[in-house]
Amino acid sequence: MIINPDILFVVNDFGFLRSHRLELLLSLEKQGKSIVVITNLHNSNEQELNKLRQKNISFINFTFDRSTVNPFLNFLYLVRLFKLLLRIKPKKVSFISAKPVIFGGICSLFLNLDRSYFSITGMGYAFISTSIKARLIKFIIFLIYRIIFKPKNATVIFQNNDDRDFFIKKKVVDFNKTVLIRGNGIDIKRFARISYPDNLVFLFASRLLVDKGIREFMHCADDLATEGVSFKVAGPRDATNPNNISDELYNSLLNNKNIDYLGPIAHEKMQSVFNQSSVFVLPSYREGLPQVALEAASCEMPLILNNVTGCKDCLVEAESGFLTKKNDVDDLKEKMNFFIKDRSLVMKMGLKSRDFIISNFSQEKILPQFLNLYKNK
Repeated sequence: MIINPDILFVVNDFGFLRSHRLELLLSLEKQGKSIVVITNLHNSNEQELNKLRQKNISFINFTFDRSTVNPFLNFLYLVRLFKLLLRIKPKKVSFISAKPVIFGGICSLFLNLDRSYFSITGMGYAFISTSIKARLIKFIIFLIYRIIFKPKNATVIFQNNDDRDFFIKKKVVDFNKTVLIRGNGIDIKRFARISYPDNLVFLFASRLLVDKGIREFMHCADDLATEGVSFKVAGPRDATNPNNISDELYNSLLNNKNIDYLGPIAHEKMQSVFNQSSVFVLPSYREGLPQVALEAASCEMPLILNNVTGCKDCLVEAESGFLTKKNDVDDLKEKMNFFIKDRSLVMKMGLKSRDFIISNFSQEKILPQFLNLYKNK
C-alpha cells in the first residue's frame, strides 16, 4: 500500500469507479501522481487490479452499506475509514457519492489534509421522496454537509447548476468553495454509432428504481407497441434502495410481451446495446448528470428525458431530443410518438446528440478540468 499518496479517492463501488472515474485516474497517473483508491472491490477482478497496480494505483477493499441508517453500523464504518486515512496519510482526498462524502468529510475534520474534494453526484432518495423518513434523513445530511464543507481546504464539485444553486441557497456551502464540472467525460471514440437497427427501438437503461421512471416507460410500451416498434430495458434491481421496484412490478416487467428485458449489462457492453437501439428514454425524477444518457447520445441516440435537474442539461430541446413532464405518461407517449410517426428524426436528432456531447461532455473537455482542479485548488 502506498503511504502519503498525492491523491486518494474514496468511492462506494469499483464498478462505479470503472465506468465513471477510471480515465481520470489514468490521466493523473500519466502526470506522475501516486494514487490510492478505497472502494468495494467485489465488482473487480485480480487481472484488472494488477494492471492498475503496475501504474502506481493502489487499492484497498472497503464496504459501504449504502442503505443502512443503523447508527451503530455507520459509526463502525466511520471508525474504520478514519483508521485507514490515518495510516495512509494522503495529501489530497476526493470523496465521491453520498456516504463517502459524509463519512470522509467527518474524518477530514480531524486530519491534516492539503485539500478535500467532495463530489455531489446525485441527490438520491432523501431529496426525491417526500416521506417523513426522507425529510429527516435530508435534514441530517444537510446538517453534516454544513459542518464538513466549512474548512478552508474544502472544495465541493457539482455536476449541474441547479444542485449548486440549491446548496448555496440553503447555506450549505459558500459559492467560493464550489466548482462546476459537468460529469466525468465521455469516451466519444468508444461510444460511437456503428449502425442503426432495422426497426425502431426505445431503450430504458438504468437501475430499476421507481424514481428512474421505469413504471412510466412500461406504461408507454404497453400503449405504443406496434409492428416495427419495440422496447428494451437494461439494468439491475437495487434491493438496498428504498425506491427499488416492488416484486409485483418486477414480475410484470419479466412477463411483459412488449418489452425485452436484457437484465444487468456490464458497462463495457453498453456500446453494443446502444447500437442495437434507436432512442434513449429515461423519465427520471432527478439526477446529478446521468452518464448513461450522455453515452447514449454519443452513440447518436436522440434522448427523451424528464425536464428535471440533471436530465435537462443532457440535450437541446427539439434538436437532440425532448424533455417531458415528470410523472406524465401522456407527455412521454407524445414525445415517443414523434419518432414513431417520423422515423427520420432518429438519425437527424441523433447526429445533433453526438455533436452536443463532443462540444460539452467529451473526455477532452472534462478531464482537463479535473486535472487543473486537483493541481491548483
